[in-house]
Amino acid sequence: MASERESRARRREVLKLVSSERKGSGNLDRSKLSAEVHKSRRNMHHLPYLPWEVLHLIFLRTVSPEWLLISDRRSHSARNMNIRTKIHLVNVCWDWYEAGIKLLYDEIAIFSIGQLCALVSTLRANPSLANRVTSLYLSFYVSTTYFAPVFNRIYTSLPSLCNNLTKLEFSEYFSYPEMMSYHLFPSSFSHSSLTQLVVHYDHCFVSVAKGIHVIAANLVSLSLLARNGDCDYRAVEKPKEPLQFPRLQVLQSFLDTQGLSLITRDWRFPVLHTFIGRPPNTLDHGHRHRSIFQHILDFIRHHGQGLSTLFLHYQGDEHHSKEIAPLWEPELAKLVHLRHLIIPVFFNVSVPQVLWLDCFLVWQDAKRVDSFPLLAAEKRKIQFPDLRGFRCIDPSLLELPLIYILLPPTAGDEYHFAFPGIDIKCGLSSITGTSTAVREIDSDEEEDFDLSSGSGSDCQDYETSTDYESSSSSDDSACTSEHSQEFQFLEQEPGGFAEETWEADEEACLDSWRNDRFAS
Repeated sequence: MASERESRARRREVLKLVSSERKGSGNLDRSKLSAEVHKSRRNMHHLPYLPWEVLHLIFLRTVSPEWLLISDRRSHSARNMNIRTKIHLVNVCWDWYEAGIKLLYDEIAIFSIGQLCALVSTLRANPSLANRVTSLYLSFYVSTTYFAPVFNRIYTSLPSLCNNLTKLEFSEYFSYPEMMSYHLFPSSFSHSSLTQLVVHYDHCFVSVAKGIHVIAANLVSLSLLARNGDCDYRAVEKPKEPLQFPRLQVLQSFLDTQGLSLITRDWRFPVLHTFIGRPPNTLDHGHRHRSIFQHILDFIRHHGQGLSTLFLHYQGDEHHSKEIAPLWEPELAKLVHLRHLIIPVFFNVSVPQVLWLDCFLVWQDAKRVDSFPLLAAEKRKIQFPDLRGFRCIDPSLLELPLIYILLPPTAGDEYHFAFPGIDIKCGLSSITGTSTAVREIDSDEEEDFDLSSGSGSDCQDYETSTDYESSSSSDDSACTSEHSQEFQFLEQEPGGFAEETWEADEEACLDSWRNDRFAS
């Protein structure tokens, strides 16, 4: 009994130290943590014997954060390689399964209706796994012939099936029949725990605008990332009263002038503190580009009173910026709470209340950088007298618009994360690196990550490799075999899905989809 009490006391000490690191207190005594871990296992010679809480922290540093990854359909995309790494980790033994299964089910990307059905079947059979799902990324086309009724039934049941689902993301590839008239949030979402919504598809915005009132009360972060700016907003009716977002703190808008005017007029954000404004990709750098910045300025006049972080992504040239900057300067001066400003390096403004300034470069020509006023320390002292930090941002990282928030200038410590397709270095004076959705994989990397060799957008079934020592316990192997089916749907590329027991209509739907795919 005494030894058990001593073991529990040591475990509590380890958990206390681990929780302090998770909260970001910055006072973690690593030597003390190491000593406590060693006390818990006197004969600890192998990594699997570490407490699962410590293993979980190690795994968090092994896999790439999801916010750094760009979702892609291809087999060797950064996200798919990340999933394979997670599967390797949880397949080692039971201890690693306990430590890593949360990482595997925490954020899920679905690229076909077959994967979605397999996921739902898995979660229905394992309710404990359903409670682990917090983020869902949908990137597929729903056809009218077979899949629309199945998708409607599954999609409507998501809030009750995944009680802890907090983030929902629709990619530019997601499409539904008659998308303009489809309500993206049925009444079942009114009691969901959804707090983050990301929409990449232009026409999907109309569906969002029609049904977002169902989840508006709980939303904390909203990203409307239109790519083409060709949406028809006539289908959106003006509400009788402005729609309130009482908890929304972060808003990303890549909308065109009509979309931005709509949310400026019809929506209200009383506690908004971060706004990221950027024109759609297809807008030219001339009059239309300047026009969208006029609408962004109008939005800030109406909803920017509490802004503390502002990111203005301007893709025009230096000549056009000289015309726009004088219009912005007096409005920025009115934002008394503004502390963090992210602007192009040639956007020459003076904002005395700003404490941290990030500037990104639009041109690759390094010889022209010296001519920009904001790069001169003497000039910054005049325009930003209370400035505490200044960083230059690599233009290749503009595809990750939240990187300035997730790597805040107040952190102080240098940050470096490298993963296939991702390489980011953050310091006191710069954020540099590369971020690509897909890159070529050489033979060495294929061996390291044990990637299956796919052709085109299809990939052969992933084969789990086990490197157990001859002395490994049979219990660990049994546990791994027993639970491997729980994440089989993650091993499937768009060319296949796990064998499960389906409901009759879902089975017919999936059989038809399988036959059509292989016939083509």
